[in-house]
Order: sequence, then C-alpha cells, then structure tokens
Amino acid sequence: MSASLKLKRKNLIAGVALACGFFFHGFAKADQIVNVPADDKMMNAAIAKALETLPKFWAHLAKPRPGEENFALKLKISDGAKVEHFWCGHIEGDAVSATCVIDNDPEIVKTVKAGERIKVDPALISDWMLTRGDKILGGQTIRVLLPHLDEAQADALRAALSDDQLEAQ
Repeated sequence: MSASLKLKRKNLIAGVALACGFFFHGFAKADQIVNVPADDKMMNAAIAKALETLPKFWAHLAKPRPGEENFALKLKISDGAKVEHFWCGHIEGDAVSATCVIDNDPEIVKTVKAGERIKVDPALISDWMLTRGDKILGGQTIRVLLPHLDEAQADALRAALSDDQLEAQ
C-alpha cells in the first residue's frame, strides 16, 4: 500500500516560501500527488526525525522567536484503506490539544476538505515546518520528495530549506 503525499503549491503569500502544501511564492499553482510506498525507508526516517523534534516545534509555536511564522503540521488522514497526507496551518492550541485547518483539496480521501478545521491527533502527525524570515525550518518529508519535483521547483525549495535546527525554548 502506498501513502500519497500532496505537494500543494497554491495559496500564494507574497515573500514567503513555505514548502510543499503551504505558502509558496513563485511556484506552479497546481497540486501534485507523489505516491510513496508505506515502507519507504527514506520517508520513514524523515517522519521519525520530524517526530523527534516535534516538542521543539510546539515550544516555538507557543512562543515564536522573531521572524517565526507560518507554522504547519502534516497530518496522515485515512479514509478506509486510502491514505493522504495534508499540510495544515492556522494551528490553535498546543501539543496536548490543538486544531488546524486543512490546506489542500483532497485527491484520495473524502473524509476532510480544504479549509476545514480539524482536531490534531498527535498519532497522525508526519511532519512539521515553520518559516523564519525567508527560510523553511523542519519539513523533513519535503526533502525526501525533492527528487520527484521538476528541477526548477526542487532547486527553489533547496534554496529555501534551512539546515538550521530549532533551539530549545
């Protein structure tokens, strides 16, 4: 079985390049689904790294440092045997109890819709990201998907993705 990871390049917000499913400036305006096998070692390692650093994400969401904004979570949403990962923004709450807004139109599952506010189930989180200035922090799963993008999009994302780690709060 494979999980579909959506790379959405809609909802342009000028001056911000937040990757794969959230705020893009200057990218194509079409969704792209990349099917990744559920047992993909690189993707599973990226998810594990994202989950390992998730407590720092929640701390920064609670008390953003200067220039930090556009906080987003990637959630695994199921509809029977079908699975799709969505970037969700407009997060309200904390690691114990939070909601967020689905950012993409579903392509595979029919249990959610774009713009819908949903409860965050921590067990369904597969990634996180935020921007600091014009750089993307987090987004571990994005890095794995770069080879599946056209060269110009991948290069632009590589330039925006930061290797900086979130500091403990």
